[in-house]
Amino acid sequence: MASREQWRAQLTTSSGGGGTALDELTSELGLEPGDHSRLGLRLAGQRVQVSLERRNRNEVGAGEVLGVVLAVKFEGQRADTADTQPNIVLRRERDADVQEKDRGLTVEVQTGYPGFDHAVFIDNDSSEADVRRILRLEATRQAVLRLLDAGHVAVRISTTGVTVRQGVKGGVVRAAPVLDALEDLLIVSRAGGPRDAAPAKRGELVLGLAVALCTAAIAYAGLAWAAWPTSFAVSGIGLIAGALVAFFARPSVEAAMSGDSSSGRRAALATVLVGFTVAGFVFGGLEHANGALDDSQGKEWRGVITATSAASASRNRSTDRYKTLEVRWSDGSTESLHSESGVNVGDHVFETRHPGALGFPWVEGRHFVTGGRGMR
Repeated sequence: MASREQWRAQLTTSSGGGGTALDELTSELGLEPGDHSRLGLRLAGQRVQVSLERRNRNEVGAGEVLGVVLAVKFEGQRADTADTQPNIVLRRERDADVQEKDRGLTVEVQTGYPGFDHAVFIDNDSSEADVRRILRLEATRQAVLRLLDAGHVAVRISTTGVTVRQGVKGGVVRAAPVLDALEDLLIVSRAGGPRDAAPAKRGELVLGLAVALCTAAIAYAGLAWAAWPTSFAVSGIGLIAGALVAFFARPSVEAAMSGDSSSGRRAALATVLVGFTVAGFVFGGLEHANGALDDSQGKEWRGVITATSAASASRNRSTDRYKTLEVRWSDGSTESLHSESGVNVGDHVFETRHPGALGFPWVEGRHFVTGGRGMR
C-alpha cells in the first residue's frame, strides 16, 4: 500500500450542507474546499467515504457537527450501500465483558493471539473462521489497536467495508487524526470482510454433502470387497490416504462451516467424514481394479478344518450362528476363518485364489464340504 505521502486523492461524489467543517481535510488531500457534508474519494486505490454526523434538528444546537464517520469500502459494493450483517465489531475489552465471560453469559471468539484477545473484545455475528482470517496478520491487529487507542469507540467490519466514528470538537474536522485513522482503516480493509453467504446454511450444506459422499464411498467399497475380497492391506492403504487428506483438508472444512457455537463440532464431524469418504473410494477403487482387471484363472486350494470355536472338538453341530474355524491348507499353512454354524472339525473347505492385477491376492468361490454336501 502506498504511504500517505504518495496518496493521490480523487473526489468521486459529494453532498453539500456541511459548511466549512471539512475544509482542512480537503485542503490536506489536495482537493478544492467547499460546502461538503459527505465525500466519496478514491484514496490509495480504494474507495473511501467521509460523512459528517450532526445533532438532530429537534435537539438544542441542531445541526452542530458532532463527529465524522470514516469508511473504506470493499470493491464490488456501492459506496452508498448501508452496511449489512454479518458484522464484526472490535472494541476495548471492559471489566464487565470479563465478568460476563467468567460467568458464562458471553462467549467470545478468540484469535489465538493472547495480547490482542486480552485488549480487544470481539462482538461477532459472522463466522469464527472469518474473524481469524481477517485478524490473522500482525499488521491488521496493530492497525485495530491504534484506532482504538486514538479514541475510536469501535472498529466495525461488515460485508461492505470497514468503518469508525471519530468525535469532533468545535465543529471542525481536524485533518491529522482523520488521515491517521484512514491510514489504519486502509490496512484493516486489506484483510477483507465477512463472507456474504449465510454461515449456518453453508455449514449445513457442507455437512450434508459430506454425509452423502461418505455414504456413497462406503457403499462402493462394500460392493467392491464383496465381489473381489482381498486381505486387509488394501483397506489399510485406504485408511492412511483418508487420514492424510482429512488432516490437510481440516482448515478448508473449518473455513466453510458456520461461526455459531456448534461450528467446531460440525467442522470436526465433516472432517472425519471427508477422511472416510477418501478412504472408501481409495479402498473401493483398489479392490475394483485388483479384481476386475485380473484375468487369471486362479488356483484351487483345499483345506481341512482342524478346530472350531466350540468348546468340544466333536462333530456335534453347534447351535451358535457363527463359528471361528482353524483351517490347515494343502501346503501346510494354517488360517483362521469365520463361517455360519454347520461346519465342524474334519470338514473340508475349497477356494480359488487369484494373484490380483495390482498384486493383492483375492479369493473366489470359497465353500465348505460337510456331511457329503457343499456349503457356501
